[in-house]
Amino acid sequence: MKRIIILCLTIIGVTLHTFAAFSVTNMKVCNMNSPVGIDRTPTFNWHVISDSHGFYQTAYQIVVANESGTEVWNTGKVTSDLQSNILYEGAALQSRTHYNWTVTVYDANGTASTATSSFETAFM
Repeated sequence: MKRIIILCLTIIGVTLHTFAAFSVTNMKVCNMNSPVGIDRTPTFNWHVISDSHGFYQTAYQIVVANESGTEVWNTGKVTSDLQSNILYEGAALQSRTHYNWTVTVYDANGTASTATSSFETAFM
């Protein structure tokens, strides 16, 4: 009977660890939250919080779209644990334009979490 209980608890523990929740937070552009007046090439940063002790990011994808929803940059899925100072490498940004950006983060199990933020360019 003890063996069955221990086995059940072990399975429950592994299952909880495998499906641990995580989320993207503290999204920043040029080290600012939703900045207005960016006058240089943006860099992107974020943090991941997880209820799992051993969590680590295995990949990310950043998508930047202009105010009409047209994508101006899509990194595709990048295998990397980087979460800071990711340099924008998309189409030229327009003056005084609002952009939304989305980051999707993947864990070791391929589970994804997505968050969205914004920034606005200065008069260039």
